[in-house]
Amino acid sequence: KPLFDSNTDVHTVASLLKLYLRELPEPVIPFSKYEDFLTCAQLLAKDEEEGIQKLGKQVNTLPLPNYNLLNYICKFLDEVQSHCNENKM
Repeated sequence: KPLFDSNTDVHTVASLLKLYLRELPEPVIPFSKYEDFLTCAQLLAKDEEEGIQKLGKQVNTLPLPNYNLLNYICKFLDEVQSHCNENKM
């Protein structure tokens, strides 16, 4: 887990994350899975429970490196939002 001191500019950290994601050879959600994930998103809008179930199944079909990265990003974003009063995010 990267550690940054309290003087680290949050915009720098965000820029580093965006740069890393841009430089990946393939997106976190691979091109081959894009339509399946899009279908899950559309289903979520209609039937949240079924959409979540199908989304979970799709996530579990990701290659392990993609799964691990998506898991890390989700945990990171959850951590960011848990401090929304301070970071306004």
